[in-house]
Amino acid sequence: MKILLRIIVIDSALCPNFKMRNMDKKQAIAHSSIFLICCLLLLGFAGCASKKTAFTPVDIIQADKVGQHDAMIASMINRYQLPAIQIAYTQSGKLTELHGGHDSFERIIPISADHLLHAGSGTKLFTATVAMILLEQNKITLEDTLSQWYPKFPNSDRITIRMLLNHTSGIENNFSDIWMLALSAMDANRKWSPDEIFDRLYHKPLQFEPGERFAYASTNYLLLGAIFEKITGLSLNLVYKHYLFDPLGMAHTYLPPFDDVTHIPRAGGLDIDYVPFGKRYMSPDETAWKTLSWAAGGCVSTAKDMARFIDALFSYNIVKKQSLEQMLQFDADMSEDPRQFVTGYGLGVARYQFGKEQWYGHRGALMGWESITLYNQKYETGVAIIISKTKKKSDMFLIFSEVVDQL
Repeated sequence: MKILLRIIVIDSALCPNFKMRNMDKKQAIAHSSIFLICCLLLLGFAGCASKKTAFTPVDIIQADKVGQHDAMIASMINRYQLPAIQIAYTQSGKLTELHGGHDSFERIIPISADHLLHAGSGTKLFTATVAMILLEQNKITLEDTLSQWYPKFPNSDRITIRMLLNHTSGIENNFSDIWMLALSAMDANRKWSPDEIFDRLYHKPLQFEPGERFAYASTNYLLLGAIFEKITGLSLNLVYKHYLFDPLGMAHTYLPPFDDVTHIPRAGGLDIDYVPFGKRYMSPDETAWKTLSWAAGGCVSTAKDMARFIDALFSYNIVKKQSLEQMLQFDADMSEDPRQFVTGYGLGVARYQFGKEQWYGHRGALMGWESITLYNQKYETGVAIIISKTKKKSDMFLIFSEVVDQL
């Protein structure tokens, strides 16, 4: 299963996309001024928070297998300058886990298989799967419209659950809102509520007519999470726990700060230039980015839990075969918003093409952490990787290819 990759990765999973369309000259100038002020504030903030200590590679701590896997982990940590990495893969019903590094920039505590790292947009896999479970329970349909729950959004009577799942609603990405990004960067302990986020977006025009094409927007998944809460009467962290985490034995996956994980070992992150305000250490206990991501990217997990999940999904142990088949319908027009190695986006599941091989799942990034969780149906193999480092030119696909080469 060799994967030959020539990669120049420009990460856009959560990067802001500032647009001035639909503004007159005065509005454009005003927004430009606001943006400049935010940048200056953020630069000052980042300068105070940045770690100036030189980063040095760390040695492998432990792995479940010796020999080539030990060497692979140690080599990756050194070559990619990773504070920490977890890798897990499933083959023939067996799960193998590897890990190395430390839980923080200071290299004090060795990382374990159970240390929590951020899954980022890997959370979308959970949210989409819950949607299919509720569909099977006849609690929603894919053609239900947003107007049933959030009629304030433009054209909400034409935006369906299906469009939220496959990013064809046209709703603006909350990660394109300058003020929300600035406030999150300046106040790491801020806690965003879904309604607070939605209030910032109600007045914004759609990017295009509902269903017209694909445009990645985390807002779609925030709306799905909020809808789930209204339907079930449960908070989203309990929705995940009830429908996914408990049934699958995912004992190390949570949605903080709604789940209290302060007593559980967790790893901080290192952001190089994912957000262009200087290298900085990201505390595992910050809440601003987690709550801004919420149902779109707020979960923490381990590689072994993510691998367990993707294996169960493609083994029909969570949803029925016909539900998974709907998730794997790649009808959205992605020509205006291409993704690195992504050849299609279904209902919360992306299709990746590496050489001749197709993999299905999701990549995720949250400032300081990056993940990828993919499944290959041909080889019945699932792979999950989480690292505690982000940068604009991501190394994740290179790391993934090396892991697969060893399988």
